[in-house]
Amino acid sequence: MHTYPPHLSKPLSAILGQGHFEAYFQPKFTRDYRLAGVETLARWHRKDGRLLTPGEFLPACIDLGQTMALTQAMAFQAIHTAACWQARQGAPLSVAINLPPHCVNAIVLDYLRQTLRQHGVSHQQIIIEILEDALEQPTDTFLAALEAFRQEGFRISIDDFGTGTAGLRRLVDFEAHEVKIASYFVKGVGKDARKATLIQNIIAMAEQLGMDTVLEGLEERSDLAWTSHIKSPRVHLQGFILARPMSSHDLLLGSQQAA
Repeated sequence: MHTYPPHLSKPLSAILGQGHFEAYFQPKFTRDYRLAGVETLARWHRKDGRLLTPGEFLPACIDLGQTMALTQAMAFQAIHTAACWQARQGAPLSVAINLPPHCVNAIVLDYLRQTLRQHGVSHQQIIIEILEDALEQPTDTFLAALEAFRQEGFRISIDDFGTGTAGLRRLVDFEAHEVKIASYFVKGVGKDARKATLIQNIIAMAEQLGMDTVLEGLEERSDLAWTSHIKSPRVHLQGFILARPMSSHDLLLGSQQAA
């Protein structure tokens, strides 16, 4: 499925060549492997059959000034998928949307507000993911805009936590709902006592602050096995060993089969 926002007169991909952009969804799971939600990831289907990841097309979007349009297209598809899931399952689906810093503004906030209303999806179902790097030297305008998203009812997640210098300070200064521990720390945790100690401390700190934690980048069986020692119910798991990113069609097909 490659649904685009109604206000876009032509597919965004026309700017980059033939093909279409599509939102893919990577599941997140509870510690007992129940679906906890999904993260929205952009993919570009080329006419030659290749499926490209953001690292392969995002630089061109940036150069052409089209990251705002791409963000809106992915958000529209994410909300549309959440509405389809809700209609089929009779239950809400938590969906995370990645926002680059320049898209944390009143225009995107209003766009999300309108799209949610059109689809009958709650603000509380949407998680806004912000890279920790964006919080290292934020402007007052950016922080005010991010706070407006939070006040609107969106949940805020700090992605790639632990890779920058802002982490601990911003956990105190800004009331986020979730931290996603960077895959650098998660990969190899099953065999690295130092990484295990660090992750356990982050989980404990986040829980004391009333925040969820996501361990992203789980790919090895030994790392997944290590997570069985985690006691906190506020920890979610994400990685290729559990589920790879999938199209909306496959996600919704899985929901039908599970039902």
